[in-house]
Parts: sequence; C-alpha cells; structure tokens
Amino acid sequence: PHSQSLAIILKTVGCVLTRFRLESSSLTGIDDYLTPGNLPALEKVEFLRCDNLTVKIILHLLNAKLKQLTVNPCKISGEGLKELSNCQPLLLEKLHLIYCDEITEHDIINILKMSPNLKDLNLSSGTLITGEMFSELSIGYL
Repeated sequence: PHSQSLAIILKTVGCVLTRFRLESSSLTGIDDYLTPGNLPALEKVEFLRCDNLTVKIILHLLNAKLKQLTVNPCKISGEGLKELSNCQPLLLEKLHLIYCDEITEHDIINILKMSPNLKDLNLSSGTLITGEMFSELSIGYL
C-alpha cells in the first residue's frame, strides 16, 4: 500500500518536484518512477534508511539535474558506481554518503572526477577511505 501510494504521488507531481526525501522505506515498486524522465525538475534527494536502494536508482538520478544527494546508510558497492564514468559530468554540488561501508576511496575519486561543481562532500562513518585518496586529491580533483 505504501509503495503504491508513493508511486501515485511521484507519477502525479513528479514533473514539478524539486526536492524528494524518503525515510525508512523499502523502495519496493517505485524504482521505475525515480528516473529523470519522471522527475525532470528534481534537484535534491535524500534517502535515509531505505533498505532496497539500488545503483540503478542512484545512476538514474545522477544523470538528471540533481544538485544534492544524501544517502544514509547505503549498501551500494562501488562496482555499480563504475558506470558513472559513462555519464556526462554531473551537476552535483552536495554529496553526502554516510555509513556507506561498500564505497571505497577509488569510488569517491571517480565521483569527484565526474562532479566539477561539487562544493560539499560528507563521507562520515563507514566509508572505506585510507590515506591514499588524499594524495590523489592533491593532484587537483577538487
């Protein structure tokens, strides 16, 4: 019932929606609605405790006009995010990946390479980051 209601809402107001926050949801049955074609004006997305968040959903949203993305926590591995290298440069200005234990520093570097407008990056708690990332960052990705 919750998924069906959410799908109806997204289908009805998705064309004008600029912000979307979803908390404690399984995302079952709505991934087809979370696409740039259905949400052309979407600029800010927050997924908080959304168990079934997929790489497919994130990639769809990142290929849109998305400027802000928050995922907390995230069970997505960097393997799926490798597809970002096939995307156009992202419009992201703010990216928060909190408690994303499967995201590595190499995944973050790939995101940074694709995000020339990024101004706010939060990698709190759980990302697999070592000191190696900082030497690559000093080369000029930010």
